[in-house]
Amino acid sequence: MNTTIDLFPLNSVLFPYQVIPIQVFETRYLNMISKCFDNSKPFGICLINDGTEVGPPAIPHKTGTSAQIISLRSLENNKIFIFARGQRRFYIKKLLQEQPHIRVEIEWIDTENPYFPGDYERLKLCVKSLLTELPQQSFKIPQNENQIFGLVSALLSGIPQEKQMLLELDIDEIIPKMTNILERALL
Repeated sequence: MNTTIDLFPLNSVLFPYQVIPIQVFETRYLNMISKCFDNSKPFGICLINDGTEVGPPAIPHKTGTSAQIISLRSLENNKIFIFARGQRRFYIKKLLQEQPHIRVEIEWIDTENPYFPGDYERLKLCVKSLLTELPQQSFKIPQNENQIFGLVSALLSGIPQEKQMLLELDIDEIIPKMTNILERALL
């Protein structure tokens, strides 16, 4: 089923269950985010394929993730700071508007509350090994598979193009490929 969604193109890739912090300062996105927050409505996040985060509308990748605002705080100088949680992946079918912000028609890739199958024990071992490399590590690894998925998604934020490739994979391929990326990082 196709639906419409407001889009926030970023230089970041959001995965389902991942929490992302966003500082919003452009008027068009302040208005969009405020309406989404007031109406408990999700918005879409897509990695920018061409263009920049500020200025003219960027051209997004076709695959993105819906995001639900979980907290919003007003800042000085007409800015807001939000935390949003990824919900499910979508594919952009059609551009509906570019101004004041991008609005698109999408097709959902995942069902609500998607499950990404794979070897979560192996993924947890990779996360544990990576986190022990950090100084003063006092981080507790979540036991819930969706939380683990969100944590690993956040850990991969420094490689947006590779993370975009993961986002576009079939649901059965994501965890094995994600684990492979973490295992390579440990070598």
